Amino acid sequence: MEQRTSEELYLYLPTKQKILQAVLITFGVLAITSCSTWNSSGYETLSSLERNKIVVCQDGIGNLHNDGQVYLVTTGQLQEYLDTAGRVVIYEYLFYCKSGHCINPLTVEQDCKNHGARFLVMMENYEGIIGLPPLKSPILAVNPAPFGKKITKTCTPQFFNRLTSTTYKTRGYGRYYLFDSGKFKGCFNNYKDALITDKASLPEHSPNVFLVMYDAEIGKEALSKAIKEYKCEIVYDYNIINGMALKKPDGKTLEETMQYFKTVKGVTHVEYDHVYHLTDPVKPKLEIQ
Repeated sequence: MEQRTSEELYLYLPTKQKILQAVLITFGVLAITSCSTWNSSGYETLSSLERNKIVVCQDGIGNLHNDGQVYLVTTGQLQEYLDTAGRVVIYEYLFYCKSGHCINPLTVEQDCKNHGARFLVMMENYEGIIGLPPLKSPILAVNPAPFGKKITKTCTPQFFNRLTSTTYKTRGYGRYYLFDSGKFKGCFNNYKDALITDKASLPEHSPNVFLVMYDAEIGKEALSKAIKEYKCEIVYDYNIINGMALKKPDGKTLEETMQYFKTVKGVTHVEYDHVYHLTDPVKPKLEIQ
């Protein structure tokens, strides 16, 4: 297994992040918070020990196990595994996520096993790689080489866009991706929905989560205030589009909550968080190896 040193992986960092890191070290005020890593890959906050655990995958994914390392994979490598693995649930894992949809990977892994499905963890960023639970499944992350050889926050969204031949907007938001014999079947907020074999019983949209788009020029100040006053939970604040996935408060219906946010200044669109169940084969757009 060929490993990249922390110095080699540091070269993947965008120039602005290198400069920022140097400035922070100079002034001795490097602060590691969930806010800082929310807008980055989290790589720049890792220690040398943690960086050395990130290695480029040189073997088939089916031959990997959780040995404490994070394997950087391409869509081609993952698709090759999915083609022969049967039913597979991929968990797009974010260490500091506090949403009710962000479940302990151990729980998801066990439920997948009980339902005859295989399980993979794909790190959304690098924070928390030392504190991961003792899974049997290998820990994966996006190989940044096909995306300009830079470890950035956009690598993971681009990776899943290629793997599924969809976008966040068309497939709906979810952290759990279901594949069957290499074919993308759907993206889910609740991993248990991905394990349901009777597709007729699956919901068409989330019963609690909805999507809000806003005007970039007006900004989201009024929206943020409305979220706080209405006691909604931010499930996801999209970095690549001007939108959020929000969870309705207890005691309110989804419909009345959505209607309320349609009246908020700057909001351009409110819609259900649809769950898409694909019936036709979807093959990924593979990068050149």
